Amino acid sequence: MVDGAIDKTSAGDDNSQPRSDLWHTWVVFNRIRRGTNQYRRARQSAIPRPAGHLLSQATAPPSAWNRQPTHVCLAAAENSDDPVTLIELSVHLQHHIRLAVARNPHCPAAVLQSLTSGNRAEDEVSKFLTRQAAVANPNYPARLLARAARDKHDKCARLAAAQSSQLPPELLLKLARDPSPMVVTQAAAHPALALPELQRLASDQIYTVREAVASNPRCPPQILAQLAHDQDGTVLAAVARHPASDTATLERVMDSANRDRSQHTAPIRLQIELAIVRHLNSSPSLLHQLGSENFVLSPPGTELDQRIWIVQAVAENPSTQPDTLELLSRHAGWNIDKTVRPRVAAHPNTPVAVLEQMLRDTDPTVIRAAANNPSLPQAVLAMWQLARS
Repeated sequence: MVDGAIDKTSAGDDNSQPRSDLWHTWVVFNRIRRGTNQYRRARQSAIPRPAGHLLSQATAPPSAWNRQPTHVCLAAAENSDDPVTLIELSVHLQHHIRLAVARNPHCPAAVLQSLTSGNRAEDEVSKFLTRQAAVANPNYPARLLARAARDKHDKCARLAAAQSSQLPPELLLKLARDPSPMVVTQAAAHPALALPELQRLASDQIYTVREAVASNPRCPPQILAQLAHDQDGTVLAAVARHPASDTATLERVMDSANRDRSQHTAPIRLQIELAIVRHLNSSPSLLHQLGSENFVLSPPGTELDQRIWIVQAVAENPSTQPDTLELLSRHAGWNIDKTVRPRVAAHPNTPVAVLEQMLRDTDPTVIRAAANNPSLPQAVLAMWQLARS
């Protein structure tokens, strides 16, 4: 258009400008216009915007992240501290990627709020898990957390709020007296729950609440001793797993398990005994009792019995005494699992006579463990090395 207008300009017209002047004016004008637009775009991109502004632009799942491998997206969702990356991953097509974003401690509050909106088309279980993780995130807005804790019509919101580490004590106390047993159970396991409330919940009629009290990291030894007389096996297993349980409490748990043996299924009793033999406060007599009871020589070709886990834990416990280790050193009948005797050979309380016999064993794992045992005298080790050479 400009060239055509210039061509039609008569050369003899005094009022017309030369073609070179018009061309120069048009070029300069376009450069100024393009420069002004670039400056405006650069200026707008440099202005700090809240996460919600960026979130409004991510209306559809970014195709770039959806084309990436799943493990790459999952690693970015779990470890990234870039708000833009987390915003883009929060609308990923796969649910476990969005769930990892909700659990990320660097996730912005606006993203967490969008994950709890429930506008995305997904099943109810996925919505609940994502909302639960987002509300429990430390960056979740305090006003929304308080609103979720006070929501009388949404049990899932209260259940998610009971998991938050930022929940105020008064709201946690309110949730500990919630009409829903699920919410009370979650509040009973909260580390910030007051001790008087823990004492009250230790006598609750619902066994899941008592189990949550026994699993609470702040549960004192006196409450654990009280729960050691419980009739429910899951509560006894939780007491036996607690680090604050002393020797007397563990013995009471074992007595309660033996008294109500008919009421506990085999998996529950296995959990109780495993928790006892793995506890550092277990007494040597209790370890010997459980080790000898589960010391059963299996005939060739039998399947691996779960009792082997108890024997393994007894062989690893630092409180196991030499007589128990000497008994376990004859544990040669387990044809599938051969990890008990190497554990005995590596235990510092194993008698020297047993270690000398294990140095002549046919299993190289047992020989190596016995040779590296710190309780083996250097003279015996030197003679063994000389005999091998």
